[in-house]
Amino acid sequence: MTDEQNSQRIVPYTKISLVGMGELVVYAVSEDELRLLERGGPASTFLNLAIFFTSVGASFLASLLVADVKSNRAFIVVVVVTVATLVAGFVMFVLWRRSSGDAKSAIQRIRERARMQQEPLTIPTEDSGKQ
Repeated sequence: MTDEQNSQRIVPYTKISLVGMGELVVYAVSEDELRLLERGGPASTFLNLAIFFTSVGASFLASLLVADVKSNRAFIVVVVVTVATLVAGFVMFVLWRRSSGDAKSAIQRIRERARMQQEPLTIPTEDSGKQ
């Protein structure tokens, strides 16, 4: 098709209705805050890893308590794996507790900026001058 035929193409009629909601608040968000909110922070990964390592450590601990290990080398390996996974689970749990509020604090900072603004910015519409 040529440009002239494209410009003469009929565009279907679309009805758009706007229902007002009273007040619309727009927040200014930095790129870092947006990225943090988008990915949700590392807290969920830390929690998943904490559950994984704690479960593996508990399984190895149960096997140490139940099984009769005859080889000293196998006993030492199982003890080291048990202690390492339990420590890793504890560290991941602590990291989860420290980072679980990152998204909440970012949202709180964004809202606090809006509260600190003295007078809201009002954008006049075409209808506001006719009343």
